[in-house]
Amino acid sequence: MARRKEPMAQSALRFCLMSNPSRPAVFVDRDNTLIADPGYLRDPDQIRILPGVPDAVKRLREAGFVVVIITNQSGVARGYFTEDELRLVHERLQEMLAEKGAAVDAIYYCPFLPGRAAVVEAYRDDSDLRKPKPGMILKAASDLGLDISKSWMVGDSARDVQAGNEAGCRTILLGSGATDPYARPNHTMSNFPAAADFILRESKRVAEMQAVLDAARRESDRAPKREPVLVSSRRPIEPARPPV
Repeated sequence: MARRKEPMAQSALRFCLMSNPSRPAVFVDRDNTLIADPGYLRDPDQIRILPGVPDAVKRLREAGFVVVIITNQSGVARGYFTEDELRLVHERLQEMLAEKGAAVDAIYYCPFLPGRAAVVEAYRDDSDLRKPKPGMILKAASDLGLDISKSWMVGDSARDVQAGNEAGCRTILLGSGATDPYARPNHTMSNFPAAADFILRESKRVAEMQAVLDAARRESDRAPKREPVLVSSRRPIEPARPPV
């Protein structure tokens, strides 16, 4: 059996993020979330970015979020395209987003698939990286130094939600996937721009609450300190009296 490859993180920005382990992220599915899904996309010329996506990505990054694509790509295991062809698709996607000032920070993909449908034996594997398992999210967080507890997972299927929930993210389910009875998202939205708006509002609300708490803590620290008054719970011992 051929030696399996790890999922590729396609970004020139990944190494400059590792110095700040407290940064939050928005992990986002690719197909039917950021781009239209023609089915096992292998041709870069077929990429169609969905309306409002570049602006949403740009606003999230300007607000301090790291934006990371997390995508299953079983087409590699099925023999529909190679990893090299997939990389060309992702490079073109980055170029198209960058033209609008909205390139993502990294792209993680899982080429593996269990069972007979994986005709390429090197990729026939029930990998922990394949959603609904959280492996890609955990690996991206480790590689890029991200705070999962402050992060979000956004996608259009129950497997996106399950991966995010198991990793410890807050989750948003999009579009038609919101009716899936097996999905347990924290929130549902119509599309990715709407999800970005919600994430930014929540981020602002949390920051304002934290600012209030910090101000109260500073005020408490500035208040004059009083010496504690020691109160004994023991009754005083009276001297013994001589008998009458």
